[in-house]
Amino acid sequence: MEYDARQRNPELERCRDLFHEVHDGLVRRLIRLDPAQLKRKLNLRALGSSADEPVVLETTLERELCFLASHNVHHVAMMIMLAEKQGVSIPAEFGVAYSTAAYWSTQSPAQSRAQ
Repeated sequence: MEYDARQRNPELERCRDLFHEVHDGLVRRLIRLDPAQLKRKLNLRALGSSADEPVVLETTLERELCFLASHNVHHVAMMIMLAEKQGVSIPAEFGVAYSTAAYWSTQSPAQSRAQ
């Protein structure tokens, strides 16, 4: 597995129908995964910087999917900031990291509102 050499498809960024087609196919594949496949060891080859040689790290599909979910929240949060600058109202719970939502749930209502 190599993030830095992955195949890119600019059309996927421009064409909503293509995005939905690819997204739906990936969701179907993920749903059918055997739980044991999530634990299978993978080697991830990645660049630490543009000046360094790639490193090979051991990981699992489960860990990479968890990272992907977390990183997606980061991107959604950036989109929220851009949308709000355009006057678009976004629900407060949208784009909140799972760990932040869990923390907020342990706080009193007055403390949560102060967040």
